[in-house]
Amino acid sequence: MTSKLPLWLVEKTEDMEKLLDTQLERLGVEYLDFYLAHAVSADRFDKVVSLGLFEFFDRMLEKGKIKNVGFSFHDDFEVFKRVIDSYPWKLAQVQMNILDEFNQATMKGVDYAAAKGIGIVIMEPLRGGALANNIPEEVKKLYAEFPVKRSPVEWAFRYLYDRKEVITILSGMSNEEQLMDNIRIFESSEANCLKDDEKKLLTDVRLAYEARVKIGCTGCEYCQPCPQEIKIPHLFRRYDNCAVFGGFEKLYERYKEDPAYEKCVSCGACEAACPQHIKIRDWLKTIDEEAKNA
Repeated sequence: MTSKLPLWLVEKTEDMEKLLDTQLERLGVEYLDFYLAHAVSADRFDKVVSLGLFEFFDRMLEKGKIKNVGFSFHDDFEVFKRVIDSYPWKLAQVQMNILDEFNQATMKGVDYAAAKGIGIVIMEPLRGGALANNIPEEVKKLYAEFPVKRSPVEWAFRYLYDRKEVITILSGMSNEEQLMDNIRIFESSEANCLKDDEKKLLTDVRLAYEARVKIGCTGCEYCQPCPQEIKIPHLFRRYDNCAVFGGFEKLYERYKEDPAYEKCVSCGACEAACPQHIKIRDWLKTIDEEAKNA
C-alpha cells in the first residue's frame, strides 16, 4: 500500500509523523509499502529537508511504519537530479507522456533515476485526458495515415511502456469501458515494443502538438513577482494549453472576471526578465482583445 506525505502541511518535524500516523489509522494498516514526499518542487523540497525530512524517513523506516521511500515530482530536470542525488530513494513518480519528453523531470531524468536503481512510476500519461480527447486534425491525420491502426490512447500508453525504466503507469479510468480498454492494452504491453517508424510517428505527433503553441511560456517565473500582481506564467500557460487542446471559452470567461491587461502599467519589467524574450505586454493585450470579442 502507498500513500503520500503532503509537504505543504509540514511546519515542523513532529508534523510528519503525526500525518503518517493519521494515514495509517485511516487505512487500517500498521505500515505502508511505499511512502512518498508529495509534489516535490525546489522551494518546497528545500523547506522540508531543513525541517528534517530525511531524518524522519530514517526513523520511520527503523520503526517499520514504512518499508520504502519515494517522491512525486513537479519541477525541472536540474531540480529532479538534485532530489535524486539527495537520498537513497526507491521510487520516483513523475509526469510523463508523449508531450512531456522534454518537460518537468524529462525523459533524461527518467533515465538518470533508473540508472541509480530507482523505480519510475508515471502519472498523467494522457495529460489529464487531453491526449484522448479533442485530437487536433493534424494529429488525427498522422494517426490515420500510419499503416498500423491504434487509438490515441493506445499510442500514448505504448510510448510509455516501451521504456524499460518504467515500472508502473497510473493510467486513470472514469468508467468500465475505459477499464476494459486499459486491460486490453496492457495485456500485450512490453518494453522495447516500438519500431523505429512508430517512434518517428510519435515524434511527429509531439511536434504537431507543439506547433499549435502560440506563446511558448515555459513557466520559469522570472517575470514574477509582477508589480501589479499579474500572474503572467499562469495565464500564458493556460492560453497555450487552450491553443493546443481547445477550451478558449472557459479561459475567456475566467479572464473577464479578472482582466490582467487592465492592471498592466506597461513598465516592461517582465519583458526585461523573460529568458524567452516573449513580448509579454503584446500578448496580454491580445488575450484581452480576444476575450472581449469572444
